[in-house]
Amino acid sequence: MKAKVSYKYKQGIQFYQIVCTICFITNISQMPVFIDNFSTRNIVIPLWILFGVFCVLKEFNFYMRESKSLFLIAYLFLLYYILGNIFIGKYRESALPYVIFLAIFILGIGLLAGRFLRKEDIEKMCTAMILSGIIVGIDVFRKYIYGSSLIGRVYAYDSKNSVSQILLTTWILILFFKLTYGKLVKKIFYYVSFALLTVTLIGLKSRATLIMIPIIVAWIVIHGRLDKKVRNIVLIMLGLIIIYLVYNPDFFDTLINEVLLGGRSIGNLNDISSGRMNEWTSFWSDFQGGILFGHGRMKRESLILTSLLEFGIVGGGLILLLATWPLYWAMRYYKKDSKYYLIFSSIAIAYLVNGIFEQLAPFGPGVKCFFLWFFMGVLIQNKNLNDEELEAARSE
Repeated sequence: MKAKVSYKYKQGIQFYQIVCTICFITNISQMPVFIDNFSTRNIVIPLWILFGVFCVLKEFNFYMRESKSLFLIAYLFLLYYILGNIFIGKYRESALPYVIFLAIFILGIGLLAGRFLRKEDIEKMCTAMILSGIIVGIDVFRKYIYGSSLIGRVYAYDSKNSVSQILLTTWILILFFKLTYGKLVKKIFYYVSFALLTVTLIGLKSRATLIMIPIIVAWIVIHGRLDKKVRNIVLIMLGLIIIYLVYNPDFFDTLINEVLLGGRSIGNLNDISSGRMNEWTSFWSDFQGGILFGHGRMKRESLILTSLLEFGIVGGGLILLLATWPLYWAMRYYKKDSKYYLIFSSIAIAYLVNGIFEQLAPFGPGVKCFFLWFFMGVLIQNKNLNDEELEAARSE
């Protein structure tokens, strides 16, 4: 006789549906049609605040041991920021504190929500991220990539760096979750979506994101934990690409030199990096006079440069510790034989490397990096509860 599902368990089911809905809405808020016509921040941020309040009311209880050092660093940076504004008064214009505290807030919500999510719920959450990411990818491809000339320095979409990170996250999740699972129709859908995302990423020409694809593949191969079916798919894809390039050498030259580099000279690093090399070479001269406490607002296209120039070694060091903490946590605490380790560490590496070339990554801007911090909170809380504790927590 089939056991009846209790009302309390149905509450747990409703909870994961809420999580999936919020992740889905947050992702599609980055569609160009919304970015161009609405202030998505005014919609998404209140949504997360309401969800946080809901989690607190449901039960304010989460596992702190593996995150208390991160919260301590965040508290020290908050204290540094407040005291700096009181006694020095030069940090108010910086864009970093807002995205940092927003990321820590999202992490806290992830810790609260993770108590009510089981492994299968986490996979459903990732599916919500995948589907919404595919929708974003289709919208970007349809509006900016399809029918456009990809040759030259002109970018198809001005917000390429932000949307590329969202598409890369979707790309990673599809690679692990969808290429080898489900019925044939679903597999075909995800294969096509995977190819579409790859083409869109190339068309957007965000070099800071594109360099992450071979790095992530190498990271996965080094660990040797990739699902055999996925590994075979990757090897077949690489083989087909190599064969195509052997028989079409002109295509490789066009792809690298005309599309990705936009006709730039490969020997001119400053030109290739869109002026970023000048920011690195002038760093020391800019840094002098504010080594300990920084200069206040001095935006650069790098989290490393911006945090040190604006907040000095003291405050900038705290920011860089926060930025590297997700990858440190994954390597220090998570089981290396879990697919979640490879998924999360791959995303953490992608966002961290992006911070070398972008001012606000891996914290922002906006909701660009929210999934890293929410996913981290969910995994921290979930991995430290066994099935019985999870079931009890969800039934309370």
